[in-house]
Amino acid sequence: MSEVPVLAIDEINLYDNTSVLFDEQLSLRIGEVPLTCRGPGCVLANRRSASAAAQAVRDAGWILCFSKEGPGMVYSEDIQFTDLGVKSAFKKIPIVILGDGEKLVMEGFATKRVGKDHTKWQAGTLCGYKNQPSLAIGEACDGCGKCVEGLPPQYSGHR
Repeated sequence: MSEVPVLAIDEINLYDNTSVLFDEQLSLRIGEVPLTCRGPGCVLANRRSASAAAQAVRDAGWILCFSKEGPGMVYSEDIQFTDLGVKSAFKKIPIVILGDGEKLVMEGFATKRVGKDHTKWQAGTLCGYKNQPSLAIGEACDGCGKCVEGLPPQYSGHR
């Protein structure tokens, strides 16, 4: 999963932030917003240096802009991209609550890289399942414990 190329917000410029969150906290939250990309410009080599990737993004048009004034909640859907194929994977991820008269104005770039570089580029589709045995004790049980011998220690509560 660490080699799967993923699109993420990589670089932002905050021009006006009068919210309660520091610039660094906002940039971390925004960087973790999962993005989708559907369009011809979405294919980039995933092994580029950060500066080369940023330049390729500028050339490809994955530029984001954002401007909102409070009061109200800022959601991931409020982040707009110049390329209409790029958008937040989920619309209602809360970023920050803006109070009356508070503003947030920013622009930035999204890059396509791999999870080895940073957690924001880790693919979020990894899913695993573990089989757990189920043990039902019948009325004929005399409590000898033979039925639970060999079970892992986490099932010791059945003994």
